[in-house]
Amino acid sequence: MSHWGRASTFACLYLATSVSLLAQAAPPISQAAPPITQAAPPISLLVGFAPGQSNDLAGGGDPAGTAGQRLTAEPTYDQAARLYAAHLGHFLPGNPVINVKLRPGAASVIAAREIVTQSSTEGVTLGLLGPAALFEPLVGVAAYDPRALRWIGARQRDVDICVVRVDVPVRSIDDLRNRETFVAALGPGSKSQIYPRALNEFAGTKFRIIAGYGSGFEVARGLETGEVEAWCGWSISGIRARYPNLLRDGKVRPVVQFTLAEAGARMNIARASEHAVSADAAEALRAIESQTLFGGFALAASPRTTPSRLAELRAAFDAMLHDPEALADAGRMGLDIDGVSGAEMQQEADRITALPASTLNLLRRVLQAR
Repeated sequence: MSHWGRASTFACLYLATSVSLLAQAAPPISQAAPPITQAAPPISLLVGFAPGQSNDLAGGGDPAGTAGQRLTAEPTYDQAARLYAAHLGHFLPGNPVINVKLRPGAASVIAAREIVTQSSTEGVTLGLLGPAALFEPLVGVAAYDPRALRWIGARQRDVDICVVRVDVPVRSIDDLRNRETFVAALGPGSKSQIYPRALNEFAGTKFRIIAGYGSGFEVARGLETGEVEAWCGWSISGIRARYPNLLRDGKVRPVVQFTLAEAGARMNIARASEHAVSADAAEALRAIESQTLFGGFALAASPRTTPSRLAELRAAFDAMLHDPEALADAGRMGLDIDGVSGAEMQQEADRITALPASTLNLLRRVLQAR
């Protein structure tokens, strides 16, 4: 064999051996690349209030000319939205991004209507809503079925109180029935108007509502100067955190509370529904007390959300409210956390939407008044 023949044979053997060795060293194709995981679609969080609005305005109605202003020292819906957007996605499959979108108007009724009528089955549109989203359609103010909302949870169950100045001769609800008491209020549909109006209608009190205060700061100043005698709608946690001198220095006295919370049962303050003038009035007052459940920066989903997706959302919300990082952020924002489960909220919503017509007629008298 010639030199070139032997060289050609050797080259072929070398090439074949190299290819064989490379084939043995190469991993199977199935192991060469990691599997591709599909990212979860982003979630839209519709916030039913303008920046700076708190849950005192959650009962219904938006005061004219106040959009975009900070109306109170209470925690606000945009704060809660930032908290939920930063943390909720970490506990959902695929870690979806949550985009906050403002839908202010009618105390969250506009946002709720969009969720009820337009959202998909995958739970990718959620609403940060106030109690008006549940109550306004019930009394004929909004045109959608409130039973369609699927409640995910709320960050807190409030204990709201009515307070009077200590120099006012009022120590009980009976005193409020026997004496006209001047109570400060924010705009139409706020808790500060709904609560005293409800007590007048259903418990026989004689509150004279002085409306038009622009903020909780103004009310606190009015109480301290004697410009007004009373205020309804502050939460216990809010007054302790933001106006501690009023209770600490004995400047005001709590006389009535609105709440469904167990904490309220342990307080030596009259519960509104326990002092109603009739059985129907007691049911109406208890429904209004439930606003403290739905006023805790509640999340809701579309009626087309699948049961499995709703379970995921509720579990994620509960996990978020127990997460150390989320709790630390809430603390920095001044947001108290005492979580309410979606199942509990749904049960209460179902109870309220099934109230008899006689009770709804009573509620209409209070909630439709502007």
